[in-house]
Amino acid sequence: MNFSVGEIVEATGGELVAGRPGGALGPISTDTRTLKAGETFLALRGERHDGHEFVGEALRRRAAGLVIERSVWSACSPMPDGTAVVLVRDTQAALEDLGRAARDRLGCPVIAVTGSCGKTTVKEMIGQVLGPRLKGKTPPASFNNQVGVPLTLLAADEDDQFVLCEFGTNHPGEIAALAAIARPTIGVVTLVAEVHLEGLGSIEGVAREKGALVDALPPEGVAILNADDPLVTAMSGRSRGRTVTVGLHEAADLRAEDFEQSPAGLRFKAGGAVFKIPVLGEHQVVLALAAAAACREVGVPLQESAEALRRFEPPRMRLAVEQAGDVVVLNDAYNANPASMRVALGLLPLWPERRKVFFCGDMRELGEASRRAHENLGRAVAEAGVAHLVCVGPQSRATAEAAVAAGMNAAAVAVFDDAKAAAGAAGRFVKGGDLVLIKGSRAIRMEQVAQAIARACGK
Repeated sequence: MNFSVGEIVEATGGELVAGRPGGALGPISTDTRTLKAGETFLALRGERHDGHEFVGEALRRRAAGLVIERSVWSACSPMPDGTAVVLVRDTQAALEDLGRAARDRLGCPVIAVTGSCGKTTVKEMIGQVLGPRLKGKTPPASFNNQVGVPLTLLAADEDDQFVLCEFGTNHPGEIAALAAIARPTIGVVTLVAEVHLEGLGSIEGVAREKGALVDALPPEGVAILNADDPLVTAMSGRSRGRTVTVGLHEAADLRAEDFEQSPAGLRFKAGGAVFKIPVLGEHQVVLALAAAAACREVGVPLQESAEALRRFEPPRMRLAVEQAGDVVVLNDAYNANPASMRVALGLLPLWPERRKVFFCGDMRELGEASRRAHENLGRAVAEAGVAHLVCVGPQSRATAEAAVAAGMNAAAVAVFDDAKAAAGAAGRFVKGGDLVLIKGSRAIRMEQVAQAIARACGK
């Protein structure tokens, strides 16, 4: 979406110090690596980098405009002739202001997805269904914060027929802030689980925060809720518009029946359509139905969604079944929390003939509940019939100790400080014919273990 210089000034409350108010500018970019000639570079301050350090690179790439903070203007000038420069107090606030301005131009449904688990999968499922049928925008990767959501809106075109947003959070008020920018008309809540407890305090705090999406929907909007999670279902009382519940529960508005699961994926019926999806986990039924329900709200029949999802590929490192020689790797390395750990362990019986090896990384951001959660996981591992448990990270030591206390052979349990060390030793624990589950929080980078196994086993 393009803005004139004057429109940027109006949206941000900034000051034009170079260039003409009526000058036309290209799309907003915050990354000089992908910036194209004629675009506008907005210099964000991040945890690792300050975008103002890359103003020179933006100019070398022939940016037509700059949005920068007043405090750095003297260090940045003089500017090449014709370059528009807008000074603002805070470039993060300016990005959000521009996201709101972009949203004002949209006349299409805006779909927002949140939840403790599964939101990226639902987003990708919706994108798979709607992408070939309607003109619209699905954000790349996990554009789910106060940078990604405005950028998603700014990437949209005024004639788009849908825009899809993902809302993440780790502290109170973040979902409400994202909703105030995107103003969604369709909201999907996947699940409430024990995640980000350091910031949100308790599972009730997680529910309050996720429910802020439902609060933000307009009277003409619709909330799509997980009927299998009581904390999500309870959010229906917070909606000013319609609600649609989905899941296996008998009270669900869109209910899955005749559910079957195999290593090849899921099969179930719902609303007269037959779904066959190459993903694993009973929880994926809710995710698929939530996606189908959202697509139905923008005019796509359930049967068309079911047909599109037969070709669905799960997002990278999210319960992805990978073959490494004759070893099957269940790569769920993207992230971890107690609920998703239980789901992953519950899938192991799908391969009854294979020996099970579990590379288990820390579950981060659990606050005071961390030790209890890791101990509970250790007991669950002992009950799951895992042949080798390889724990990675300081917090997962509690998992190892609890597994041994619950009866697992101490010789079958190992602990490593980090994923690099575990990856280097992976060959000690894995042999031909095994099923290997790999899972841990994003900060642990458990994908290093998956890569090591792929190399060692001949992928």
